[in-house]
Amino acid sequence: MPRRTAAALAAVVLSTGLVAAPQVSASAAGDSCISKKEYRKVKQGMTRPQVKQVTGTNGKSLGRAEASQDYIIEKRRYRVCTSRKGAAELGFVSVMGGPYKLTRKTVDWR
Repeated sequence: MPRRTAAALAAVVLSTGLVAAPQVSASAAGDSCISKKEYRKVKQGMTRPQVKQVTGTNGKSLGRAEASQDYIIEKRRYRVCTSRKGAAELGFVSVMGGPYKLTRKTVDWR
């Protein structure tokens, strides 16, 4: 498709509003916090990269512990967008060297 045709088509699509504006989370906007909406989207069984895709941040590791030879537990803290004092904590488990998957989550919105 020639450049002029592609540019004209893009202008028509954008002017008609057929393309929805991308949702920008608080994290994606440059703020490394987790919003209530993002917290609700994070579900048990998600991997760390999937959680980062939802929240836009990796949070801060609070440490890892080997529960046994086959299980490694990691806790991560995420700043909440509602206040400076609140925080969300997400617990991940890696089984037999596999990906870290979310097993629990708690939050304090204060």
